[in-house]
Amino acid sequence: MEQFICKYCKKECKSVNSLKNHERLCKLNPNHQLTWFTNKEWQQKRKGTNQYIKAKQEGKPTPKYDRKPAFLGKHHTEETKRKISESISINNHGGRCKWYKYKDVYLQGTWELSIAKKLDKLKINWIKTKEKKYTLKYIDDKEKEHTYNPDFYLKDYDYFLEIKGYWWGKDKRKMEFVKNQNPTIKIVIIEKELFSSLLMCETKDEFIKILLDQ
Repeated sequence: MEQFICKYCKKECKSVNSLKNHERLCKLNPNHQLTWFTNKEWQQKRKGTNQYIKAKQEGKPTPKYDRKPAFLGKHHTEETKRKISESISINNHGGRCKWYKYKDVYLQGTWELSIAKKLDKLKINWIKTKEKKYTLKYIDDKEKEHTYNPDFYLKDYDYFLEIKGYWWGKDKRKMEFVKNQNPTIKIVIIEKELFSSLLMCETKDEFIKILLDQ
């Protein structure tokens, strides 16, 4: 079995790479490479660069750090909270499904992608609702205002589509609030059975009829 022995200090190493690295830094090597950990001169130069250490060495009072966080003790106004909520709703990227880029927009999950492709195949105009004008508002049971953007908007029919392969957390309750508090807005929730039916449609009229029946 080959041994890897340092030619300077005779230390045994585990491999040829560890041997080369050791010999490069070995103290008995007259040309060994210096590092900050082995060079006392470098270490001395590094000392005192910190304002607290330098003050202590020079016998000066230790600087006090009394800066307070900029937002400490402050609160967002209701208007600011509303704007933040709208921004989060519009720019929400979720995290539960993979995102796909299609026609210069990002669609979340294979279901959204499939519906978008089906709409294109049937020549139905659709919009990915990542704009403020498509944002819907609702108030939860704690009287807190929220904003929500459905997945698609069919402009020619004034219909919103919400793709729901799975219900997460309080999603169902949220949709109840949205639909009840926006009674003039037509939102079709596409779950598994409806999703399958829509993908089987061969014509635009058939697709729209199924939506109108919901």
